[in-house]
Amino acid sequence: MAGILDPKTRTLDFILTPSGRQMLAEKGQFVPEYISFSDDRVYYAKLSKTGSVAQDASSRLALEANTLTQDELYYVSGSDTSSSGRSERLITNLKDLRILTSVPSWLEGQTGFSISQENIEFVPAEEDIDVAITEDVGTLSAFFQDKHFQHVDNYKFLSPINSTSGKLLADYPKLNTDEVLTSEALSVLLENKKKELITFEGGLVPSNIMLRLLQQNGTSSSEALELIDYGTYVNHEGTVQRVFFAGKIYEDQLGVLVFVNLFTMVFT
Repeated sequence: MAGILDPKTRTLDFILTPSGRQMLAEKGQFVPEYISFSDDRVYYAKLSKTGSVAQDASSRLALEANTLTQDELYYVSGSDTSSSGRSERLITNLKDLRILTSVPSWLEGQTGFSISQENIEFVPAEEDIDVAITEDVGTLSAFFQDKHFQHVDNYKFLSPINSTSGKLLADYPKLNTDEVLTSEALSVLLENKKKELITFEGGLVPSNIMLRLLQQNGTSSSEALELIDYGTYVNHEGTVQRVFFAGKIYEDQLGVLVFVNLFTMVFT
């Protein structure tokens, strides 16, 4: 907290970590979705009647905020860290951040949760091995043709039309694929794929899950996988499903970006 200007106005510091700056430089945009508050480095004064309160900081000399290790929840610099090491650092930094939160008294000690299985191994069936082929990056679909991106406005098939009459200016061929619009179409897309179910038990409802996927390269290096948020569906039972495609991005011989979908996650 940088200072209190009046009883109803507060000025808060905004800190962009080195990891955040790197993500900003790589993607060209910064759109925060979640914001947390911590009382680290806040001055408290103990009062006899009201207890400890944060002091008015407007009269103190303000220095530029420094970046601490625990501010970097998402460790993205380099790949010379194992996946377990990255996970441990994320959890440690999250704890050290000491995010301000309030838990109702009747839920004290009940905020933890358990999962049904911690390790899953996907082993190809014999028939899959017999027909398996090695795909060349050059044969894969570009982003604008890839079904995993058809929900993004930039990759939709939008033929130019006359603004007055609404008629097409010409008959343009459709080069991209159709969007997966329904839960049934999603089921067809995932048909015959090996599936595993993980359930979360306990904890607060609704749950707010933080998820990051890492690929282990050797024993001491790892890299983060790309996640495509495909949006939500409502299945025939009325249950809302949130779909994510996880994979890697490559460049073909012409420098065109292509996406390799490794697996799909459906949250219900």
